[in-house]
Amino acid sequence: MKRRHLLAAVGVASVSSAGCLGAGMPRDAVVSAEQESPPASATVVSYDALPEAERQIARTAIEDDFYHACPELPGAIRSFAERFEGPDDAYLSYRGTSYGMWIRIEDTVRAGTAPPPDADPSCGFF
Repeated sequence: MKRRHLLAAVGVASVSSAGCLGAGMPRDAVVSAEQESPPASATVVSYDALPEAERQIARTAIEDDFYHACPELPGAIRSFAERFEGPDDAYLSYRGTSYGMWIRIEDTVRAGTAPPPDADPSCGFF
């Protein structure tokens, strides 16, 4: 009888975990950057003016093709995204070159002046 209760509990826990992971609500963030010439009306964010944690995000997105945080999201990702979202297009100026930014946090795209990365990184759950 105890074995049956244990198997039932394991089954419920497995379904609950799978539901969280497979529910279409990713717990990650992706930042992609692509060299772009901003229009005259665009906001340009200077890499040098960013706090160090946000500079790390930008540097990784540019030098490694994308930045990916999973499953814990650093606090700096939200403040970084806020710099690029809004009614005006925003670009990043990094070492004399302008970059369009694509930023997704969880299931919401926050900025889209660049295309998403070629391969959507995963957290490795499935």
